[in-house]
Amino acid sequence: MLESNTLVSYSPKLSYDPAHVTLILFEYSKNITFRNLAVSIPFFRFIAALHFYPNPPIEDF
Repeated sequence: MLESNTLVSYSPKLSYDPAHVTLILFEYSKNITFRNLAVSIPFFRFIAALHFYPNPPIEDF
């Protein structure tokens, strides 16, 4: 039984360097149109940010 003050992370750990992946996405996006760049960069940043948000705590009764 877990104690009430036990801190458990339910988020999967990142297996890559976010800065390195962001650089790769930026280099790739420079080869496409500016319209696609303006759409793809915020989209990939939003998807990547989901990995950092912790899941809501699980209540045990």
